[in-house]
Amino acid sequence: MPKYAYRFVNSGTGRSNRRVGSAFDADELRRDLAAQGIEVISIEALPEDPATERQIAYLRDLGGTAPAGLTKGDASALIGRAQNGWPRAEPHLFARARRLKVDVSREASKQQIYAAILTEMRGRPVAELAAWYAFRVYRNGFDRTAGTGIEDPLDPVFIAIGRSVAADASLSAALTREAQRSESGFRWFGAVKGSDGFTYRGDSVTSIIYRDVSGRLRRSGRLAVERPTGRSHFARADALPVTLADPVERPRRGALPPAAYVGIIVALIGVMFIAAL
Repeated sequence: MPKYAYRFVNSGTGRSNRRVGSAFDADELRRDLAAQGIEVISIEALPEDPATERQIAYLRDLGGTAPAGLTKGDASALIGRAQNGWPRAEPHLFARARRLKVDVSREASKQQIYAAILTEMRGRPVAELAAWYAFRVYRNGFDRTAGTGIEDPLDPVFIAIGRSVAADASLSAALTREAQRSESGFRWFGAVKGSDGFTYRGDSVTSIIYRDVSGRLRRSGRLAVERPTGRSHFARADALPVTLADPVERPRRGALPPAAYVGIIVALIGVMFIAAL
């Protein structure tokens, strides 16, 4: 979170004092201080902490480069990307983080941005977390052949769902559980088939909160009505591709197919038979 030095009038002495505070931006800090009755004279952005020598050395060991003026936060993001082979996120994801007032590194990957947003939302009121969850359910499920869809996570439809979820104790508890155990950062929901043939699972599509939120979106016409095909739910385009070289966010593998279990049982019976001879 950016740091700012601000000067204000001490109500007790009438003198000017200087303090340091953190906020998403200077405007937010000014509003927070005004809400506390603090009369601000000036606000100055402080420089970010530079990358440490250990960070720079480790980044280079990983095959990365350390540009001049690299900050500690950007170095951390570059190290994470180098470790996992992640590219820098696309511009619209940085814009989305700014829209939500979530501070992310300029060098962040898509995975790092989603993780930062979810971490921030966990500490905010449930209504805000629920609105973000509704947005992600929508983005994973809407019909892309009909256009780009709603791209603003603060669209009134998601805000309304967030407030409704927050007003229900059981739904709030269910959402909190999903947020704590999310493996994808709400990037995708359901099952995704990897290039290795295994089925990888994102966040649940059978939880109480998913059924409730997706139902609200369908009833409002935001999502198409799902037909009971009996097939697994597969993630939408903006959640793909699933990079199996991602050890931090790698989803759970699905169960082996029935034929594999039959083969294992037959092999075990054969071993037992030979051992009995």
